Amino acid sequence: MNNLVPKVYEIDYSFIVKNYLNPEMWEKQWTLYIYKDIEFYLTLDSISCQTNHISFKITCRNGSIDYASSTWVNHYYKTSNINVLKRQINGAMYELLRSYEKHVIRKSEEFKELMYMYSDEDDKLTEIAEEFLYENGVTNKEIREVYVDNFVSNNRKRYTAESNYLDARTFLELPDYFLTFTKVIKDDSRFNDCYTKISKSFDNDAISRILEEAKEVYEFSDDYTEDMKLQLEAI
Repeated sequence: MNNLVPKVYEIDYSFIVKNYLNPEMWEKQWTLYIYKDIEFYLTLDSISCQTNHISFKITCRNGSIDYASSTWVNHYYKTSNINVLKRQINGAMYELLRSYEKHVIRKSEEFKELMYMYSDEDDKLTEIAEEFLYENGVTNKEIREVYVDNFVSNNRKRYTAESNYLDARTFLELPDYFLTFTKVIKDDSRFNDCYTKISKSFDNDAISRILEEAKEVYEFSDDYTEDMKLQLEAI
């Protein structure tokens, strides 16, 4: 069930830290935040006597799609304080939310289409390189393999396109999740970053450019082919 109103739970971290040696605490789970279909919760994960720190595990979960991702925060109880711990946990939740958004983006039809358009990229680059080697009379098998492998590796655009697309969609796939979360934890800096990116999204044509470049690769366009040929190194 979606919780349209965010629920923020006050956690007595001082009590947890003071009683971290109590075995009953090791089995507890504290809910931190719920909004719509996601939930964040906290557990005690480990204790280090050598470095005097408690490791907290923070998990982001969406039960409706069987999604869960975790990260860890270390609290050095002899040198740190509870306010620092709270900021660490809020920061960890924020990064988990970003990871969750990337998961949602990767499941989108547009992202799948983008990756599909790069599915034959290696074969196309190999074809360009092998044609070049043939035209230059290179017949040594080992030389050909090394040349082709290097050319494909140096000119593959798939991973750059994937990274650029994820960056361009940051905060735009789940805008209310980010604005709501950063507002309730009173993180003005992150709230302003999210708000600025979201408010400018209508004037941002980065995604269109990424998809257009992918289309050129997919269609093996003349522009793409000529551009790749310019990257061929002389034998």
